[in-house]
Amino acid sequence: MSDALQPGHPALAGGPVYLDYNATTPVDTRVASAMLPHLTDFFGNPSSGHPYGAGPRQALAEARAQVAALIGARAGEIVFTGSGSEADLLALRGAVIASGRPRPHVITQVTEHPAVLETCRALERLHGARVTVLPVDGDGAVIPETLAAALTHDTVLVASSRSRCSRPSPRRPRPARKPRRSGNP
Repeated sequence: MSDALQPGHPALAGGPVYLDYNATTPVDTRVASAMLPHLTDFFGNPSSGHPYGAGPRQALAEARAQVAALIGARAGEIVFTGSGSEADLLALRGAVIASGRPRPHVITQVTEHPAVLETCRALERLHGARVTVLPVDGDGAVIPETLAAALTHDTVLVASSRSRCSRPSPRRPRPARKPRRSGNP
């Protein structure tokens, strides 16, 4: 390989080319350096009331505030998860439960990550959610007309993180449905 093609991360140098950054990525060395004290010296549980939790609790609050400032959110709106699968479960379950609907509807696609598909199955069993699993075309894209036909008044979430965006949109996206007027169901 030429120097221009060498991976920028030391963990990838001299090895095969790694193309599945959807699955995992190496930890940036700056992130690892910032985390190291909390993995070795300040290892207490930030949720604990004892002194070992004080340092990690403060570090967690600072990290939450930094992320919030970066994206224009409030610190209380930031939730850290241990994995993408945990984040998928939290988002799906949260949307279904927060909807307040007796039979919330979730739409996903057949090529979605197993964490999403399994969570959808659990939502059907445990929370009475209705789940529609859409097919994809030969390019792995959800067919827009199929998605439009699947939308219902009770659709609370469309989970489609694995869809290929193979169709450029000729116009600005529109809301999936018209907003309800006050007092109308």
